[in-house]
Amino acid sequence: MRGFREAVDTCGLLDLGLHGDRFTWQRGRIRERLDRFLADANWMQLFPFSQVSIYARYKSDHAALISDSEIKAWDRNEERGFKFEPTWLAHEECKQIVRSAWQDAGNVEIWEKN
Repeated sequence: MRGFREAVDTCGLLDLGLHGDRFTWQRGRIRERLDRFLADANWMQLFPFSQVSIYARYKSDHAALISDSEIKAWDRNEERGFKFEPTWLAHEECKQIVRSAWQDAGNVEIWEKN
């Protein structure tokens, strides 16, 4: 295991974590997390909203792990809640982008009152 940990550290790999049950292997009453997805910083920049889900075991003591790298930012915001970044206000086009988004959503009258 020491060699594996050193290789992970040397390559700059990060564990993507899990959604669902935290154990990937089970034999009798013993449950462990043996399986994981690893990625480097470049991969994480290409797929910033990816997630790994765990599925039920079927004819194996290992659970299936599925990586979904197609999750959109909107989906992730819905799950975690919207986060406002104050630095957005420093951009000149911020007000126009917000106005346009509110108009597209049919909230023009609310925007114009404020």
